[in-house]
Amino acid sequence: MEQRDCGAGAGRGPAVPSSGSRLAGEERGSVSSEYGLLLALIAIVIVGALALFGTAVVGLFDSGTAGVTGG
Repeated sequence: MEQRDCGAGAGRGPAVPSSGSRLAGEERGSVSSEYGLLLALIAIVIVGALALFGTAVVGLFDSGTAGVTGG
């Protein structure tokens, strides 16, 4: 069988305008929003933990301070 060189892009199908940069921008945006949601979830967990254990932690530090200062 005879091989023919059809030039650059042979076998790739019809020429389609490149949308690679647009797709990369969309992916970058989705990754940024995923990081934003993760950060918001972490902030909610921290606020919830402080609400639940805040007074206990303050009491722990107060007793530690009293032990160090002798009072």
